[in-house]
Amino acid sequence: MNINLVTLLLHTALLSLVLCGVRINHNLMLVDDLGRELMIHGGCVVVKIPPYFPILDHFDSDKSFATRDYEIYKELGMNGVRFGAM
Repeated sequence: MNINLVTLLLHTALLSLVLCGVRINHNLMLVDDLGRELMIHGGCVVVKIPPYFPILDHFDSDKSFATRDYEIYKELGMNGVRFGAM
């Protein structure tokens, strides 16, 4: 996956939330149209060395966000990722 595809996927995910009626309430929580809080469990993906993007084509325990990373998140019951930017 290249960085443009990742950007497209992130924007698509955000648009999906908006179209599903998810919004931020006065307590800065994500809520749906019925006022239920959306609980997101996950980790953070940040690469702090050049080129500052995660490796996308293979698994690396420190610097990737590839298919195996998705599988690990799923196995751990996680449903979200926060991408950091340098």
